Amino acid sequence: SDWMSVNVDVLRAFLDGRHWEEKNNLRRLIRRGLQKTEARQYRNDREHTYFRFPFVHLKDLTELDKALAFTSINSLCTIDFFANFRDGIHNYLFLSTLLHLGTDDLFQRLPMEDFKSGHLVGSFSIGERAHSVNVSQMETEAIYDCDTQQFIINTPSETAEKWLLGDVQHSSYAIIFAQLIIGSESKGPHPFLIQIRDASNNLTDGIFISPIDTLKDNAIASASFSQIRIPKFALLNKFAQISDDGIYTSPFPSSRGRFQATLAELAIADLWTADYALSNLKKAIFVSVRFGLYRRQFGSPGEPELPLLSLSSHQYRLLPNLATTYALHFGLKAVTSRWLNNRLPTRGRADKNIVGFRAYLNSKVMEGLQTCRDCCNEIGNPANYFLSNLKFQVEFLNSVSGNNDFFIFQLGRHLILEHMHKGRGTKMTDTFKRLKTTFAEYQPFLMRNPSKEKSLHPNWLLNALLYREWRCLEDVTNVIHFKLKDKNNLDEFQAWNSSLPAVQKMAKVQLETFIFREFMENVSRVPSGSRFKLKMLCNLYGLGLIQEDMTLFIERGYFIHSEKEIVQEAISDLISKLSEISEGLTDALGVSEASLTSILPSRSRF
Repeated sequence: SDWMSVNVDVLRAFLDGRHWEEKNNLRRLIRRGLQKTEARQYRNDREHTYFRFPFVHLKDLTELDKALAFTSINSLCTIDFFANFRDGIHNYLFLSTLLHLGTDDLFQRLPMEDFKSGHLVGSFSIGERAHSVNVSQMETEAIYDCDTQQFIINTPSETAEKWLLGDVQHSSYAIIFAQLIIGSESKGPHPFLIQIRDASNNLTDGIFISPIDTLKDNAIASASFSQIRIPKFALLNKFAQISDDGIYTSPFPSSRGRFQATLAELAIADLWTADYALSNLKKAIFVSVRFGLYRRQFGSPGEPELPLLSLSSHQYRLLPNLATTYALHFGLKAVTSRWLNNRLPTRGRADKNIVGFRAYLNSKVMEGLQTCRDCCNEIGNPANYFLSNLKFQVEFLNSVSGNNDFFIFQLGRHLILEHMHKGRGTKMTDTFKRLKTTFAEYQPFLMRNPSKEKSLHPNWLLNALLYREWRCLEDVTNVIHFKLKDKNNLDEFQAWNSSLPAVQKMAKVQLETFIFREFMENVSRVPSGSRFKLKMLCNLYGLGLIQEDMTLFIERGYFIHSEKEIVQEAISDLISKLSEISEGLTDALGVSEASLTSILPSRSRF
């Protein structure tokens, strides 16, 4: 019947969105070019600038440019991860930061066309040995000298050594963040442009760069600076200016607000790493499902062995993972589209949302990659080694992006502070009292006389997830409000810190509700022939979220204990049906089979 087949081309085009033909042609062109020459030689051929696809200032981008922003760099990463990781740092951190935080006065003094074409490459550094997450407390100094109108960049201690990312052996320039000091007063972290090598690739005197030996291809290094002098115009001064006599001005009244606005301009790098991590999960799903289709094990006595994917244990691991992959795709697509089109509330808030979303996505990708690897875990199986490499790549991106748990916590804290802003309260305890009143007035959508059919209705699923969202927010309210009572002798920092699990849970739940909404909206927009298949995936994703928090639903009276079996029955039914069309659903993800010929057999063999 029709529901058992998937129109792969139609669904793939829908997943790619606008300009899907150009994206597909670009991938095909990259694959064809890489078949003719080695990847590294191809990367170093600077005439092929289209394959580097530098990300220029948003106002200069056409709609097609925006659609293709990540396609080229991430397609090349499939072939040579570290080489194109360096290109990604150049495009999405160095060049993008320079264009978004610099001014015309600086651009006129720099070889901007060489940066855009890739003839000159740059590195980037914000974290230090002792401050890789809490970067506002970094130690590296940029002391302004009024007499010479120069900044003196200095590394005061070993713990202040910077982590330098990119093509650290060939970069001519680097953007680093350092504490701006005028007189004896620190103005907080600011970005500076430093020339670290001359035209002969010799390091500037006073700059010391040591590549990390444990990481091949020198994509990360430690860097220190000894009284390096740079001109006044090297400050990326979009949000801060210094007069010749050392008078500091900024459009932001606080250093915190200015620094948050600065970090918001780096959000494109979070979108890039999230996009790359998700592309790795898509490859892993493709490989593990294909492996499950052709690899045969076990069966009834005297009967042929069965494909792994026909076993329920395999289905229950892979198909929810497939549904999550689709869900993350639609969530990331929405976040990216809103950022590229400047439709997020403010750049400061956009930074928190994007960073938190990236952290959540990367954590889910790591879980999914491990599941896929477990499903292909056999000695000598090349797919297992391939999946291990995909997992390592995402781990590497996580290591240079920062602690996922911290950024998810920061998102949760930001959501609470938004409620404080809405209540116009100045004290956190006042905010929690107001929220407490709101909870008392909230009437949940209670489930009574449930059925499997009702549990498969998108609005029913959304109502359940909204109920979960409100309950988690209530839990955070109660926990922090209790910890702030005088008898506990906790200040606000201590209250937040001791409430970390509840805050993280609330942030994850709100992200999952957002992702499910986006999934629902895409189900309504997909061509009718693919709608039923996509709806089954959406339902499986939503039911999986509900099942994860079944204890919460039962304890709060949303379900009674016996009703959880209805959710399990609906999940089992969906998994059984989706297993019949799993090959088409994974093909629609757009993974290139040409790069996997040494890992999996051709379709004709099974």
